[in-house]
Amino acid sequence: TELADKYKVRDYVKQCGLGEYLIPLEGAWYDVNDIDFDNLPQSFIFKANNGVGKSELLMVKDKSKLDIEEAKKFLDELLKRKHVGVLSGEPQYKDMKPCIIAEELLPSEEGEKSPADYKIYCANGKARYIWMCSGRDSTGTDVMTYDCNWNPRPDLCVFDSRYREDRVRPRPQNLDEMIRVAETLVKPFPFVRLDLYNINGKIYFGEITFTPLGGMVNFHPQSFLDEMGKYIDLNYPNNK
Repeated sequence: TELADKYKVRDYVKQCGLGEYLIPLEGAWYDVNDIDFDNLPQSFIFKANNGVGKSELLMVKDKSKLDIEEAKKFLDELLKRKHVGVLSGEPQYKDMKPCIIAEELLPSEEGEKSPADYKIYCANGKARYIWMCSGRDSTGTDVMTYDCNWNPRPDLCVFDSRYREDRVRPRPQNLDEMIRVAETLVKPFPFVRLDLYNINGKIYFGEITFTPLGGMVNFHPQSFLDEMGKYIDLNYPNNK
């Protein structure tokens, strides 16, 4: 529960010696009336600590254009949600104390619609595959799967109107560093999808995802799910 919490997980990242990869935090609040909008920067992003998707985000690119009362109403609704994760069978969200956090708004690289998101599938403490998401817009996302040597694996993707086939991207120069960061954070767990950003050569921690899409993944074929399953030993790390 603490590691799925987008606020408390920051302590875990620091405990692992990786605090330098955290997105700068602008604040955290358990009551929207405590948010001091005057002290927030001109651009930032609000997140629910127990958010499970894009609908729990509020991106602020220009604070001068923000309707503060509407923003507070939206954020208050996030804080008052009940039974988060129950319908999707994700009990890690059940006992979180809801809060709102604000983080620095990461820039997109030149020519990109949104920051590239590297979702690293890890089993028994080892990175296995990377699902790269970029070009997010109102209609969907550009995606491609790579192995950890950056060989493209389009056969391990499901492409449709929401998940569009991306072009093959150049191998990130700091790919080895990304994998090191991921494997350090996932070391205690049989399965984790570790999400990172990589912007102009700077790596940022995104989140720890224990149950992608509530375990009902529809953006990879069954062959991918079967292969990942073969890597997982639910007795890990006690099997050493």
